[in-house]
Amino acid sequence: AGAIRWSRRAVEAAPRSSFAHTRLGGALVNAGREDDGLAALREAVALDPQNPTAHQFTGIAYNRKRDYKAAAAAFRRSAELDPDQPRAHYFL
Repeated sequence: AGAIRWSRRAVEAAPRSSFAHTRLGGALVNAGREDDGLAALREAVALDPQNPTAHQFTGIAYNRKRDYKAAAAAFRRSAELDPDQPRAHYFL
């Protein structure tokens, strides 16, 4: 709950920050709130399509929702943007 609260404050302070939206999305996904997390992550990707972490958390959220096709696409995009990011490769 603390991470979500702080991340929401970051988004309020910097609504055009892909980083802030990514952190909020990740916190929501980690709390089991995949749909809310995906909404924040969609905003993060809209603000910065080259954000590999946003794509990675998107993949995690879709994986948890058992939408494996969408998860694989997000993990592939994350790995393309940051080939050294091991988590995306792990899920692929």
